[in-house]
Amino acid sequence: MTESTLEVSVSEDFKRVAVVDDVFLGPTVISVGNSLIQFCAVADSDDEFSEALHTYTDCDFREPDKVSDEALQRLFQKREEINDVEDSLELLFADQLQRLADVGKIIDALRERGLDPHCFGSANGLFDDAAFNLVFLDYYLTKDEESQLIATELFVKFRSFIVLMSDKPKPEEYREVEESFRRKSYLLRGFFSFVPKSKLTEQSGLEHCLNLLPQNAKVCQSVQSFVDAIDQALGGPIPELEDPNSSDGRVLNSFICTLRSLALHDYAMLCELTLRDEGQPLGDYTIRLLGALLMQNLLNDKKVRQAVQKLDEMRFNEFLPCCGDASESLKVIYGASIYETVASPWSYHPWDDDDDRNDGGTSNYG
Repeated sequence: MTESTLEVSVSEDFKRVAVVDDVFLGPTVISVGNSLIQFCAVADSDDEFSEALHTYTDCDFREPDKVSDEALQRLFQKREEINDVEDSLELLFADQLQRLADVGKIIDALRERGLDPHCFGSANGLFDDAAFNLVFLDYYLTKDEESQLIATELFVKFRSFIVLMSDKPKPEEYREVEESFRRKSYLLRGFFSFVPKSKLTEQSGLEHCLNLLPQNAKVCQSVQSFVDAIDQALGGPIPELEDPNSSDGRVLNSFICTLRSLALHDYAMLCELTLRDEGQPLGDYTIRLLGALLMQNLLNDKKVRQAVQKLDEMRFNEFLPCCGDASESLKVIYGASIYETVASPWSYHPWDDDDDRNDGGTSNYG
């Protein structure tokens, strides 16, 4: 399929888009790198040029150590007003201009497809207005781990679908970086992707990314709320293990890693292929699957398994005859084993229409 024949259909849920990239803040001493040393050498050799720079920026550009981020950003804004040194300025801001051009292509392409992009250089202002269900987030922001903190806040406040973008990692490193970022930010697989900017600037790459979006943001948000509720009920947010295959005894960490790693199509398979004709709601079914998983994680722990085997060998006849009733804790545990708790009433399925419910129809499940 050629680029000209590709089509993209984006739900109205995702039309309002946030693009978060520190390129909008302007260049910094770190971002211009060694080009600043060369630029300052030119300024030091030309008094007239040096004075002009000082007039525009109130900064001495003859010495790199005296140049601040603010001075660079003022110079960048005034760059078209300074004559006779275009080559030096282009060299100094070459990376900044290229990054602006790349992000500009992405923004223009989003607008061409009917989306409404809003630009942010950091978290400032990002959470001040209505929620963004779709966010393009630069991986390398000004502050260390800033993108990770923003992604976590987007998950908590907006339940956003996040497209992490970058031009830094090598292609073979993207999968590793993506998974590490997802774990540290408590994101869910299938509601987050990591895409090179070079792909997003291509028509086919951006359209492929947009076509992966679901048509209903509420589907994503309900799954995210489900996972988050379980996480919080277990005392979370629970961090994931750096090595998902580790057997160091942290059962809840391993459990939450598996839960967050479920993709949207996993829920779709359970709902539409496994349960559609069975009459059992997805939420109740999934929570029982997860209960079995948690028990298995406990029994997979070497120390727990050894303790279970040891307890199996024990006799407790020295405590007989028992004095008094069983403790309340035992009653709670035993009661949980013989009574089944459900999230919804047993008289109807959540998919039933109002007529079925009003007729007092019996449940199709249970």
